Amino acid sequence: MRVIIFGCGGVGLTAKDKLEDEGMTVIAFADNNQKRQGTVIEGCLVIPPDEIVGYEYDYVAIAAFKHQSAIRKQLQSLEIPDTKIIMPIEPENKIFRNPQEYTEEGLVTLAKENYESEANKRFQGLHITVQDEVFLGKLEELKTILKNNNIPLEKVCVVKGSVMIAYGLRASKKFEDIDVIMTKDLREFYGRGNVFISEDIEMVAVGYLNGWDDDEIINNAERHFIFHGLKFMTLEDFYRYKRAIQIVKPKKIGLDKDLRVVSEFFMRHADIFTDILPEGLDLLTVPTQGIFVNPAKYTKEELLALPQDSLESASTRKYNETHLPVDDESLFLKLDKLKQLLKEFNIPREKVCVVRGAVMAAYGLRKLREAETIDIIMTEDLRTLYGRGYIRLSEDISMSAVYYMNGRDEDEIINNPDKHFVFEELKFMNLEEVYAFKKEVRLYKSYKQEVREDLLLVKNFYQRGGNENGKHREN
Repeated sequence: MRVIIFGCGGVGLTAKDKLEDEGMTVIAFADNNQKRQGTVIEGCLVIPPDEIVGYEYDYVAIAAFKHQSAIRKQLQSLEIPDTKIIMPIEPENKIFRNPQEYTEEGLVTLAKENYESEANKRFQGLHITVQDEVFLGKLEELKTILKNNNIPLEKVCVVKGSVMIAYGLRASKKFEDIDVIMTKDLREFYGRGNVFISEDIEMVAVGYLNGWDDDEIINNAERHFIFHGLKFMTLEDFYRYKRAIQIVKPKKIGLDKDLRVVSEFFMRHADIFTDILPEGLDLLTVPTQGIFVNPAKYTKEELLALPQDSLESASTRKYNETHLPVDDESLFLKLDKLKQLLKEFNIPREKVCVVRGAVMAAYGLRKLREAETIDIIMTEDLRTLYGRGYIRLSEDISMSAVYYMNGRDEDEIINNPDKHFVFEELKFMNLEEVYAFKKEVRLYKSYKQEVREDLLLVKNFYQRGGNENGKHREN
């Protein structure tokens, strides 16, 4: 069977893997993005959609979680029959009806304190008019979906770029999502990772906002304002969130522009924001989150020791049986530095786990990239001490924000010996978990070439010698 995939982003690449595993042949990608047209991705040419009819194919696969109906209409306009249109990939995490019981009034009413808060008075006092019909239409869609799925408006808050649009600082972008967070009780139903609400609306992973407590933003009336009958994260918090990203990802496209626009807005309305912003925007910078000496008491042995069940776990045995030779001086130097820092700051090794790219290096699949950091996670008791956002231990080592791993439970990874292996006297997240995480990242950030490269390295590793259970295959 010959297939053309419509969409060459992360979902498209995932669809290609799935279809090829099912014995189909992907002959091309189609995409509306003119910048992608004419390029070759994983051996397949990206063509304009109107060129599909010139190919011999059995199916056209829609590879997009969003705008599926618009894509289907586009294909139908090209006289491609419905019988030849397939959708091989569906999002795993989708919204569904909340089983809790609420009155209709309880679903659509926001508490009086939300309207009377100082945060809301500041916003309302600006008398901003938003005439972005696309954006306003998506907000109406959000309210309808929440009501239909029995989710109270009181338990939801709009975040990220929509805050700038509500403040009239820019118009919505083509295909831009509405991003929301929900309270902890609802996340128990829907999971901690990204959840698709509609083609235009998404719930971000728990802790995505630099590890901040989502419930605090939603429930504290001074951490949000009201627009179009919905809670919105305050502009001050949006600014701090963007500054936090800038510290960790200084080259991220669009950050400087957003920060400059918001900074200029604060300066134009200094009289309104005087009470909450210190003199000068420099002091609005995210507080430096650095490591410091853990006040808990440990013996030297307790600081250095790893549990026997981690050393003898099936995961560690699989690693020792399957990993390739590791010849990366940078990796060893940075791991030695990490161990020294943990000792200096009185942090037991058993409460720490190395994640992400360093796992690839530990398996010998590649060396650390230039300027690549060692990323770690720590147990909840330590995060209570150090905070839930990004924390730099040094130029080469950083602690990821809580739930950065797409909502995964860090304590489970660190404390469950089946979720990590031991290398260089440190815990490392299992390769199969890193592979699953990077596949999830690719769905949302397909432009990240290094993510695609890492996935291909792991896939080839499994095919050559080790399967996803970490065992050698017979020759």
